[in-house]
Amino acid sequence: MRHVSPAVIHGLVGGLIAGAVVALWFFLVDQFASQPFRTPTLLAGVLVGGEVGGPTFQLLATYTVLHFGVFAVLGTATAVLLETTGAVAGLLMGLVFGFGVLNTVHYGSLLVADASVLTVLPVAHVVLANLAGGMALMVYLHYALHPADPIGLGVVAKYPLLAQGLGTGLIG
Repeated sequence: MRHVSPAVIHGLVGGLIAGAVVALWFFLVDQFASQPFRTPTLLAGVLVGGEVGGPTFQLLATYTVLHFGVFAVLGTATAVLLETTGAVAGLLMGLVFGFGVLNTVHYGSLLVADASVLTVLPVAHVVLANLAGGMALMVYLHYALHPADPIGLGVVAKYPLLAQGLGTGLIG
């Protein structure tokens, strides 16, 4: 039986966590707007190429599988890349991943489907959701693959010179 790399398993889990963060973001946005499931309905309508009347179980289930499938693939590819390069996942990398990769995938898929729907969702919501998803992925991968290394402000505690430099910079 073939051995599966822990990075693949952790990437899959991390991708699903990131997908859940993005889905939760838009679920809450839709709830506050009193339009439940508006976002997946709109995006599913774009991807199936037509006007959708409202959220149906089949439409939501199809879009949910597609959404989490894409995040699982992205998470797995990211974890394998991190393992291959020896890079350690961190918060800054999460911001870069969310802004660069997740926004590119979102807008790229909309562009392929129909260029006129690039603004089907407010840009601010997409960017913030993707930043949160990217950071969730990297925080999970950090603790799953390199639990002994600090993350975020914990890096400052590990490197006193960095802490002194930040303190001096803030005072200045």
